[in-house]
Amino acid sequence: MRMKKLKGKRIVLDASRHNKREIWAECDGRGPIVPSRSHLNYPLYGGATPQEVSATATSLMARAGYEKLNKNAVVAIEVVFSLPPTSSINVRDYFTASLSWAACHFGGWDNVLSADVHLDERAPHCHVLLLPMLNGRMNGSDMVGYGHAFNRHSASFYDTVASKFGLALPPKPLTRPERRDATATVIRALRRLGDGALRSPVWPAVRAAIDDDPRPFLYELGIDFEPRRHAKLETRSNTIAPSAVKSAKKGKSDASEKAATPIGFGASRNEIAERSLCSVGIAAHGLSVALRVTTTHAT
Repeated sequence: MRMKKLKGKRIVLDASRHNKREIWAECDGRGPIVPSRSHLNYPLYGGATPQEVSATATSLMARAGYEKLNKNAVVAIEVVFSLPPTSSINVRDYFTASLSWAACHFGGWDNVLSADVHLDERAPHCHVLLLPMLNGRMNGSDMVGYGHAFNRHSASFYDTVASKFGLALPPKPLTRPERRDATATVIRALRRLGDGALRSPVWPAVRAAIDDDPRPFLYELGIDFEPRRHAKLETRSNTIAPSAVKSAKKGKSDASEKAATPIGFGASRNEIAERSLCSVGIAAHGLSVALRVTTTHAT
């Protein structure tokens, strides 16, 4: 499951045009959409055309007294539910249950503008457009939430829907190094496939989205990504031996004492002798990992 706050005067119409496959530039066969399969798509709920979906949103907002919204106001919420490409789950049953969860979770069925199932891309998925209306007020930011709010939404969806269909709990968020690795994996896969997105005018925006969260792209590409462990670089602050600090506090400045306690080791020569060279290798290993990641990301 993914979700996004939509802003802008025409955003509901534009989002619905994508969901109804009325943006011809997306359907030329150079991107992830396979035009010959678009006839398999079907609506689950809402108007038959983008104009009807947009008109429904405008009507509901006008009824609540919202003739005009601020430029940065959240006009709609889009939630996308996906299934693995090789899943044997009944697509219609799963997306119907997902739609019901979204309706109940985000203010009721009156807030549902549309729901469209796409079967013309690698993974089956369903786009649900919702009006963020709660108690007669447009409140998209609070409905979606901030910080860890998505984890709460995800947990609720898993307990209510996904677990009932035998799906696993979503993975934990990626760390920054893991995100860099995942981004590089996505870019390599797109280049290997010769994906049309690489040549598209919107590629900078797509690339920014991949950098922000590569997991949906890994999922759509059917890549089973396993994050690798990244060693942390040792810093001077955590490698100075406690004995050296203690000596400094006592005002000891004897040169031989300093020579006996080099940075990163213990106070005594016996303790130094007991350390293996892996203590030095930690920082070196971390540096080599960082260099590999940087080089991969740049290609």
